Formats: sequence, C-alpha cells, structure tokens
Amino acid sequence: MRHTFARGAAATSIAQHKNEPHQAQRPTLLGETMTERSHWISIPQRRGQLPIFLLALGMIACGPIGPFAGGRLSGEIGPAQVSDWADVAEQKTAHLESRPSDPHSVTVWFVSSRSDLFVPTSMISGTKEPSKRSWSANVAENPNVRIRIDGVVYERIATRVEDPSEFERVRALLEAKYDIQPEDRDPDRSIWLYRLSER
Repeated sequence: MRHTFARGAAATSIAQHKNEPHQAQRPTLLGETMTERSHWISIPQRRGQLPIFLLALGMIACGPIGPFAGGRLSGEIGPAQVSDWADVAEQKTAHLESRPSDPHSVTVWFVSSRSDLFVPTSMISGTKEPSKRSWSANVAENPNVRIRIDGVVYERIATRVEDPSEFERVRALLEAKYDIQPEDRDPDRSIWLYRLSER
C-alpha cells in the first residue's frame, strides 16, 4: 500500500526535487524510504534528539529502555509471597519502579537468595554517589516499589541493607553473578543495597 505524507509546502519541495539526480535512500519506521535531502525525520538523528526520543518511547512502552528511564511498568502481577526466586535468578536485569504518585522506572541489576531479593545502586558505572540516583531518592520518600522480572511485576517494599555482614554477603553474590572481580572495585564508589520485601 502506498502512503502519501506530502502536504502543502512539503509537496512543493518533493516536486522541486523530482528531476534531480537519484539520492541515497534510507528506511523509515514504516519500512518506506526517503532521500538524504528530505526534511522528514522518522527517527531523530540530529545531535541531542536521540535521548529525548528514547525517553518518550520509554514512557510509551511502559518501562525503561536501556539506560533511559520510563514510567509505570506494565505486565502480569506476580504473587505477594515468593518462597524462592530460583526461576528468575538467571535473568540479568530487572525494571524497578519507584514513586507511585508519578511512576519512574529504571533498569537495575538484582540478585536473589532463597526468598530474599536484593537490588543495588550502580556498581560499575554512572554516578558514584547513590543519593544522587533518582530512584534511591524516591525510595527514601516512599519505599513502595514494583519490580518487573521476566515480564512479571512484583509489588514490594524497599529497605536499605544497613548490617555490614549482610551487605558484604549480598555484594559477594552480586559480584559473582555479574562477574565483577576484586580489582574491578572502585574505592571511590559508594554502593547501597536494598532488600525488596513483600508488602
């Protein structure tokens, strides 16, 4: 099916270039093509537009896309009680939603230990100060969070791990899961760990 997008001045522009030498073609979101000289932009390509485009797409997709935050998470609601997270333990990432009044979701790492589920702030990249993370600031104001793992959303309460021995135990589990070696630790980076418990 042929789609017609030209209207008004755009139609005039197309007519002006009709007899010009063939220009390189590029695919659009709809699978059609456009010339390099066309002013139509289906996927933002100008400097600075892509992050905004992905942020908007994340909001539409009901979740984060890579490092770009999203909004409220969609998906099947999981059980309130989980005795063992073994079925999802091999998943590498999850989506964490905070701030129920105006949902904000991000991609996070996680690790499980039987019935316990833990989420860290960034361990290797991004800001080295956890308090500057939007989601950790949100949790400080309201601990009610939702986490989506393998398409299932679990409603939880996030509590920061304060006990030093438990912190080191969970950190070791995370480093083993994500293959972080002792020499990879950044002495200038602070890490906060949160236990996600049933509401």
